[in-house]
Amino acid sequence: PYSFLSSRLSLRISAFAHTVEKLEEMCRTEGYKYIINDERFCLETDVGKWRILLNTSPVKLEHINLVRTPNEKNYHEQPRLFLSLADTFSYIKRHDEELLKQKQKGMVYLKLIREG
Repeated sequence: PYSFLSSRLSLRISAFAHTVEKLEEMCRTEGYKYIINDERFCLETDVGKWRILLNTSPVKLEHINLVRTPNEKNYHEQPRLFLSLADTFSYIKRHDEELLKQKQKGMVYLKLIREG
């Protein structure tokens, strides 16, 4: 029984590592900057900063909107259910492509935050 459990755990860890590698590949393809920090996969697009919490199921996603709140330093959690890292990445891509289109059309209103 132990070897069965051990091999299932190894398989799960291996599959997870493969999925993180896939995230890295998708970021390189899209030109997104990224870094893996502790249990977080952090990436940045032209209009947003994102943190994918790797140790949660379902996947939790945190976000800073660089267009509407350019001075914001605190992430907020996305109120959506993400069942996989691929689903999460797809959401980020769609979200930020739409925001970039709105920005280019001048349809985005900035919320300026004063420091101090």
